[in-house]
Amino acid sequence: MEKATPLFTYTSSANLALDLMNEDATFFDDAINELNNIFEKFSDSLLELEELDVENVLDRIEKLSSLQKRFGSIEEALNYKKQKEEELDSYENISFEKAILEKNLVKTLQEVKSKAIEISKYRLKSSEILEEKINHYLAYLYLSNAKIKLVKKELDKSGLDKVEFELNGVNLETISSGEFNRLRLALLTSISEFDIIKNGILFLDEIDANLSGKESSAIATVLYKLSQTYQIFAISHQPQLTSTADQHFLVDKKDGISTVTNLDSSSRIDEIARMISGENITDDAYSFAKNLLNKKKS
Repeated sequence: MEKATPLFTYTSSANLALDLMNEDATFFDDAINELNNIFEKFSDSLLELEELDVENVLDRIEKLSSLQKRFGSIEEALNYKKQKEEELDSYENISFEKAILEKNLVKTLQEVKSKAIEISKYRLKSSEILEEKINHYLAYLYLSNAKIKLVKKELDKSGLDKVEFELNGVNLETISSGEFNRLRLALLTSISEFDIIKNGILFLDEIDANLSGKESSAIATVLYKLSQTYQIFAISHQPQLTSTADQHFLVDKKDGISTVTNLDSSSRIDEIARMISGENITDDAYSFAKNLLNKKKS
């Protein structure tokens, strides 16, 4: 462009020569003006380039090339940017949403605690009724002084109360297995009267073991009451409990083979008499067994 610029200084001379030759100089003027416009336009763009930071432009080109290589195209990169902007908007709303959730949590906790306090009051009232019932049945079982205590604790899914049982002023961990079984029996029988549970099944393995005759009879009486709600399967070697049952199965084992026999009325008297006196059944044992079964029928 610098070398071509002197061309414009000869424009007037060229016009004069064309005029002396009686030639129309319009074509020449148009060409010179067009050339001048092109040079001026390009000069303006060069001035703009002078204002650019070349290092910055090269760095931007490098980044665009890297984005294109990573996402496949600039369009894909722009879509990814839009997606991240939307995610950022959602993150900016977290503080607002968190504040609402915390407010709702405080309100819910207050409602839960209020309900827990109401439940605790009902528990206290109900525990007094249940305690009375348990002690009623414990009297049959030659035990007494069961105590239900509600101990306050931190609120959790079970409420504000921890339920503790005591028998004769001692913790259940220190009572004998026989006492524990009789207490559990009294508790189940008491609960059954409140229609809390129905149609349950109980398997009792020698619940009357190591008990006296009167204690065994007491357990039989309570179990008979409980059998109105539960289907009870009881393993026993005591005649009192055995005679109370509606059905009597004899389980025997010979030569490693176990057999189960459903006893009829006659066989039942024989088996209960055998429990009383051993293999050599006495007349007194037979009479006692018969009286036990007749007492059950009455």
